[in-house]
Amino acid sequence: MFCVFYYKMIFLLKFNSMKKIFTLVVIAGLFMNSCGKKEEMVEYTPMIAGTWKLSKIAVISGKDGNIISSVTAKDCDLMNTYEFKNDNTFEFKKYSGGGCSTMNSETGNYDYQNSPSINKLVMKFSNQPNPKEYVVQTLTELELQYYSLPLQDMNNDGIMDKTVVYMHK
Repeated sequence: MFCVFYYKMIFLLKFNSMKKIFTLVVIAGLFMNSCGKKEEMVEYTPMIAGTWKLSKIAVISGKDGNIISSVTAKDCDLMNTYEFKNDNTFEFKKYSGGGCSTMNSETGNYDYQNSPSINKLVMKFSNQPNPKEYVVQTLTELELQYYSLPLQDMNNDGIMDKTVVYMHK
């Protein structure tokens, strides 16, 4: 009788230990599996496509980042637009004259390059031989900020400054 009791105790201890070991192995496996997987980063890049209007142009100091000068769009400049289309073409509409009644239109192709090191907007006007390249400082659904290279020393302090164009949808 003692032997039967002894074997039952050993069996229950082994069975409980096996359940515990099995549970620990499953938990460890889940933990290791979740730690081993890297979450895929989904980066949302706002579309540049759409119609953009000039807000202002500001000269930013290369020395301290302060605004050296700023000009807010007014009069006919408020009506000027860049329309970037999904097929990588664009149209620039420039208004001038009394009552901003005269509209000149220029077209071309563009390429927006988004990379970890730099975001660039390259625009090739149909009537110009060379493309213009801009560094995109900010691009959201409603705001576009860019500047052209090379930078220039606008306040004669010996440090290159940026002339940033601010646009909005």
